[in-house]
Amino acid sequence: MKKTIQFEKLVEQARMDRGAGVDVVDGVMSRLRVREQEARMYYRPLAVIASFSSAAAACIVGLVLWSAAAGSSGGLADVYQAISWVVQ
Repeated sequence: MKKTIQFEKLVEQARMDRGAGVDVVDGVMSRLRVREQEARMYYRPLAVIASFSSAAAACIVGLVLWSAAAGSSGGLADVYQAISWVVQ
């Protein structure tokens, strides 16, 4: 019972207490911006590689569709022969 009363007094004092007059928002935001820029610099080369691989995949899909439209019987085999130099 006594502990409950002491706790209630502490809660009441905590509610009346004002926060510290220190403004830390600028420092925190500047550090977050620096980390965000570092993350961008880290992922930029990966994004370039991903864009090149997507472009290569789009070209291969185009070759497959062109091969299918031309009526050749091989399909993917014809495309493989066309780009076999990459595999070797």
